[in-house]
This record gives sequence, structure tokens and C-alpha cells, in this order.
Amino acid sequence: AKITPLLSATPLLPGASRGASDFLVGSVYEAVAGFDEPHTPDEYDRVGVRRFFVPETTPRAVLILMPGFTAGANTLAYVAREVVRGSEGQVEVWALDRRTFALEDCHGMALAETQENPFAALSYYFLHDPSGFAERKQEDYEFLRHWGVATAIHDLRAVIHAARARHPPARVILGGHSMGGKLAQIYAAWEFEDGVWGYQDIDGLVLIDGGARGPEWTREHGIAQYHENMAAIARGEYFWNDPARGASPEFARLAEIGAMAASMPAWRDRPSLLVPLLPQQFDLPDGVAVTNEAALGLGTDRATTDIVYFQSNCGALDPTPRAVLATSGIALLGWRSHTDMKEPSDLQVFARALREDGGTNGLEWYGARALTAEIDLLGNLDSRSPLTAELSARHGLRAFHTAQVAVPVFAIAAVENEGSVARIEWYRRVIASTDVTLVTADGYAHLDPLFADHRGGRNRLIRALVPWLRTHSGPKG
Repeated sequence: AKITPLLSATPLLPGASRGASDFLVGSVYEAVAGFDEPHTPDEYDRVGVRRFFVPETTPRAVLILMPGFTAGANTLAYVAREVVRGSEGQVEVWALDRRTFALEDCHGMALAETQENPFAALSYYFLHDPSGFAERKQEDYEFLRHWGVATAIHDLRAVIHAARARHPPARVILGGHSMGGKLAQIYAAWEFEDGVWGYQDIDGLVLIDGGARGPEWTREHGIAQYHENMAAIARGEYFWNDPARGASPEFARLAEIGAMAASMPAWRDRPSLLVPLLPQQFDLPDGVAVTNEAALGLGTDRATTDIVYFQSNCGALDPTPRAVLATSGIALLGWRSHTDMKEPSDLQVFARALREDGGTNGLEWYGARALTAEIDLLGNLDSRSPLTAELSARHGLRAFHTAQVAVPVFAIAAVENEGSVARIEWYRRVIASTDVTLVTADGYAHLDPLFADHRGGRNRLIRALVPWLRTHSGPKG
């Protein structure tokens, strides 16, 4: 596979814990030539890969991770660094961006990062800055209707082949968070046109609070959700634009700007930039304002947001005012940290994950509805099931071999995310592998495995995954 370096970075340490060793973790962002999708302009037939590694070290395994619904590569950056560091460079981690990343105009974000001023991004995207930002129009991107599961799987295969070409002796392990975990399961079951079955391409699976829900869910919910998405596509909605679900270009940009304001020291304790723009989202009582950090916390803490895939346990609103605003007399409330509240996730780690860093960011602005629709259709991981076979054939879905999947599987399930444990238990029963490790994380919500503080080895995903990867690394055979 052709690989094009996009950005090199010096060793990345801000906000990361040292873990058991002092290995510096380097990072580089590259473009991998993806599937040649015939309806798509050539410049979009590529995927982004952010590699994390210890320089001048030959890894024994490459762990390829895909982000969840509406997420980008940097949501995986904290885990990636800690896995590389904890394995002393024996594992290299590749965090992926889907091909939709190529649609994003990140100029305003990069400008704001350079100036350390989130208001510069707010001005660029929302206040009619004369520099020329123009929102993507649905009608100009009809080719996204072809960016479904088959395109994603063939893009992923190009990345897997690139990993094998770069590190021939190493094992290649495939995984992902949330929807990324479902795509890993689909890849393992896929039958490619050259006769290779997906699990034969890889040496293991890592499922981070993600997995298909099985035939009962597909019958009761998945097919209906598939038809809902297909109806939206028929109306010309090729990328997600549903702010109520947190799945829209505007939501993604505002969240990234909010993350900048929440984590830049000069802005963290100022009154929120976002609350005046989204009063209905925060629904604060009269006479109360919140800091930028508190606004981000309210937007992701499990106690205050209904968006399940955006939930973590990361602290709480501090009822003691930080200040009284001189112009209005309104009390300004801040955020009590995860350590104060004895909760797992560090809000500052989450904030940094959403921001522009290393050539990418943490949110997907233009999520393809075709991909979501077809993943819903594949909730049973069986393209030959009488329930879904006709529709699967229409979309060229080839998940034929779930029962034959025989590679080792590591999974972590966030217990507070309803159904997570049951999904993995179902998968364990239907595949051929007898090497399945399931970590049940009590007190964890959906995002906690990615952002739980690992100081002192406390992050349950990293603590369990590193030794598992050591055991499943090295030359095959």
C-alpha cells in the first residue's frame, strides 16, 4: 500500500503518565491509499493513520485501532501512547481516521491552536470571518452514499497490508472503540473477492466497549434503523446532520472549540464561549454561568448528557461559585475534577483528545450515513441470515464467516453502558476462538476506557491490554 507522510511530530508527552517506564513515544500522521471507490474523486480515496511508536525500536505487534461513531483518531491517542510506553515499544499503535477526514477544513482550528485563542476558531467557522470558510453542502457530496461498509472494509485492508509491509515480522491486531469495534468484527467475518477471509489477515481482535448486538437486536431495532438511515439518504442527507444526537458538522466544530477553551490555561476558568450559543443544550438555571471547563464537563459527564456515546464519568459541577461576574452579578461555577469526585476519567485528557494535534483531531465532522445504515444491518454479523440476506446482497455485504473466526479476542465492556457485557458474551458463543478475554469495567461509562486516568496504573483498559498484547506479540508460528 502507498503511504504518504503528512506530518511528523516530536515525542508526545503532554498530559500522559509515565507508567512503568520512561520510554518516549513518537508520533507521525500518514495517508494510506485506500479503496478505489469508482464514484469518488481520487483525492478522497485515502485514510489517515496516526502511528505511535518508540523511535528506533522494532515492534513485535502493530495494534490498529478505529474510532467510534462521529469520532476521530485522536480519541485513541491517550490509550495509544500508554500502550506503546507500557509495552516499552514492543507494540506500535496505529489510530485511524476514516476517509471522511479529508472533507474537513481544519484551517480555523489550526489558527486558533497557533494563537492559543479558541475565539479565533469560533470567528472563522461561525462569525463570518472573511477568510473564506464555507460549509459543505449535502448535494455536492452524493458520492458519500457509496461510503458504506464495503468501502470501509477495503480501506481497512489497505491499512493492514501497509502495517505488514512496514513491520513484516510483527503480528497485526485489529480493534476499535464502539462502532470501530463492530467494524473490526465485520472485517474478521468478511470474505474478500480473492477468497481470503478477514480473520486470516489478522492475528487478533481488540474490542473497546464495542461489538455487534446479535440477531435479536437486529430484528427488533437494527433493520428499522437501517431503513431510517436509507430514507435520510434518499432525501439527500449523505452525511450526518443531527445536532440532537451530537452528529453534525456544527456539533463537532463547537465541541472542538469548547475543548480548546476548556484546556487552554488562559481560557479554562473564563465564562463559557459555548453556552450563549447553545442555551438549550445546557439548560442552566437563572443566575448561573459556567466556565469553559465546566461547559465541556456538562457536555460529556454521564450525569448531565443523554448522548450515550459521548458519556464518561469525569467529575461534577462545583456548586461553590468561582466568582461573581461584575457586569451581571451572575455566579460563575467551575468544575470539580475526577480526582475530587473519585471518578475515573480526566476531563483534561478528553479535552486534549478533541483538539487539533499531530495532524488530526478527535471528532468526525461529516460521518457517512451509509456506513451507519449498513453497520445497523450487520448487527447480526451474518450477511447470509434470512433476516438480512436480501438487503446485504444489495449493498455487497460479505460478512459470511463469523462462526469461523479463530483469532484471539480481547474485549473490555463498560458496565454502565447498557448491554455492553451481553454483546461480548454473545460474540464469544458464536465464534470459533477459544481464546477470548473479557474485562468488565464496573463504574465505567462508554468513554471511560479511553480517558480514565492511568497514573498509578489505574486505567482498566490499559492495565489489562498491555500484558495481553505482550502475550499475543511476536513472529507468527
